[in-house]
Formats: sequence, structure tokens, C-alpha cells
Amino acid sequence: MQIRPVINAVEATLVSQATIASSDPAVESAVTQLVAALGPALQVAAMEIAEQAAAEVRAQLSEHTVDVVLADGDPALRITEAP
Repeated sequence: MQIRPVINAVEATLVSQATIASSDPAVESAVTQLVAALGPALQVAAMEIAEQAAAEVRAQLSEHTVDVVLADGDPALRITEAP
């Protein structure tokens, strides 16, 4: 699952909404700082969602091991047969 496009969309939406809401440079600066801070938080949230998905898949595939791994910085589910 690629999370960068989702993070980019959230960031773009926030910037767009801030631009519509105000032309105040202080607001623009605050939004820019908020958007920069949200990136890591959104990545953590994506990992937590992947962990939840893994738990649900694990519950349905009792004969398999389900792990969350990073593939090029994005979370992915790795499913293998249990020994």
C-alpha cells in the first residue's frame, strides 16, 4: 500500500482550505507548519491501519503468519504459511 499519495492529498487539501479561508500570511505560515508536522503522524497512522488489517487477516487465516513489513518505506502485509 502506497501511503505517500494519501499524505500528499491530505496536505494539498489542508493548504487549499487554508488559502480559501484566509489570505493572512500568518495563517499560511501556520498551515505550512501544520502540514509539515502531519507527515510523520500520518505515516504512523498508516502503520497502525496496516497492523489492524494484519490482525483481521491473521484471524481469518489461522494456518498462516501475517506480518506488517516496510516495502520502500510503505507498510505491506506479508503472508506466509505457518510452519
